[in-house]
Amino acid sequence: MEKAGRVAILWGSGLGDVLVMRPLLESLCRRGDEVVYLTRGDRSRAVFEALDLPVRLWVLPKPPRQALRSLYASGSFDWVYTGPGSGWPTRLLCHRVRRSSPGGRVVVSRSQAFVADGIVEDMVALGLADQTPSPYGSLPIFTGAPVSGVGEPTSAYLLLHPGSRSDWQTKSWPKARWRALIENLCGAGWPLELVGTAAERDGLESLLPRRVAAGTVDLHTDGSLARLEHQIAHAAGVICHNSGIMHLALAYRRPTVVLTGSSSRQWRASYPQVFNLDSGRCGLACNRRHCPVPGFRARCIRLLTLEAVVEACFSLWGNPR
Repeated sequence: MEKAGRVAILWGSGLGDVLVMRPLLESLCRRGDEVVYLTRGDRSRAVFEALDLPVRLWVLPKPPRQALRSLYASGSFDWVYTGPGSGWPTRLLCHRVRRSSPGGRVVVSRSQAFVADGIVEDMVALGLADQTPSPYGSLPIFTGAPVSGVGEPTSAYLLLHPGSRSDWQTKSWPKARWRALIENLCGAGWPLELVGTAAERDGLESLLPRRVAAGTVDLHTDGSLARLEHQIAHAAGVICHNSGIMHLALAYRRPTVVLTGSSSRQWRASYPQVFNLDSGRCGLACNRRHCPVPGFRARCIRLLTLEAVVEACFSLWGNPR
């Protein structure tokens, strides 16, 4: 592809969304293109502040008509890209950008691969890479992250992220089962690090067993993204929902148990070191925040058993004792 000049990336605002798009952003920035990241949520501000990339973030209003007017106000683009599995509002916005960009090119990814792999496949097809780049781009990811490259010796602890967005019913495993899982792992002798935001601290503390041996479980709720990257890079493994934490773990090829719930196939990593778990009681993989089937009440994640998660953990990491 010829040098584009001004490029718009229309994509999601979460940590995972930005991480899977990062190789493309890196490539465009190296070429000297003006890159504008258009999104309909403001959660990505903190992520871009931690990335060393000259990308302009433009947060669009959530109502579709207002988003369209804001998109027109952002000026013309030589081409616009949105990644695999984008919803119809995003695809519609991409195509309507032609009104404000006469002659501009719209690229809507058609890849059916795992989203991180699909984006790098698109990069090769668009002539933005001579060979398939690594998913998630160069390491470390965040400015100031004191980590070494993939393959470095790891520590003995398992990193857990029990938290999930409060409005995402289909990715929230019941707290009682998280508590029981932590008790099982502590009983097996695994040192654990629980991570989350400051707002999640009380919830994390409520998951701790009443009797915890000194040094068995540490809570971290006040760290930066750079510190989180360091913790994941040196962990023996990660247990989390399908989230940005999962993508950080995949970037460092950490063995990972993912309580994936309703995640669509394109958001489930088909890597040998990854266990993607749902209950097996719903095959929709709808990727919806709230269960769309009356009476199911998010059975995809609600009925995922403790035994299935424990079995996956011991399959990956065995017994440390």
